[in-house]
This record gives sequence, C-alpha cells and structure tokens, in this order.
Amino acid sequence: MYGFKTQLKNNEVHVISVLENSSAFESGLLENDHILSVNGVKVNQNLDKWLSYFHRSTIELSIFRNQKLKTITLLAPNNHQFYNYKIEKI
Repeated sequence: MYGFKTQLKNNEVHVISVLENSSAFESGLLENDHILSVNGVKVNQNLDKWLSYFHRSTIELSIFRNQKLKTITLLAPNNHQFYNYKIEKI
C-alpha cells in the first residue's frame, strides 16, 4: 500500500523492505526501522489492520531507529506497491 514490507520479530514490527519511489521511500522509511505506532495508535501484530483503515490517507508513523525515536509522515499511496507473483510449471 505505502510501499514497504514488515516482519514481526519478538512481537515488534520491523521494516524488511522499502520499494523505491514509493511513499515510504520518499518519506525516508528505512529497512530495519522498528514501527511503534500509526497515527498515535500502538501497533504490533495489527499493523495491516491500521494501514488498511487509513489506506487512502496521509499517515504518521512513530519509529525507533538507531536508538532514537522519530516520526515519519507517509503521503497517501501513489500506486507503487509490491506485487505477489507465483510461477508454476505447466
């Protein structure tokens, strides 16, 4: 949606990939950022729920990076997204 993928590690949400030219990329979100909240709401296993709730809106992420707390603003999605493909032998 906003151009990043996450992984849950020890009940914490960590960014594992950021799509170039996406809203996340343009806002400065980086791999290994630890996402704490979306628009002030604490997230853990429910990140997808909150992102889908705000899916057409600008959102604020509170993140933890290099022992510092930061706030990053992600603009409404610009149609850059990850696609899932599956290759099967016919």
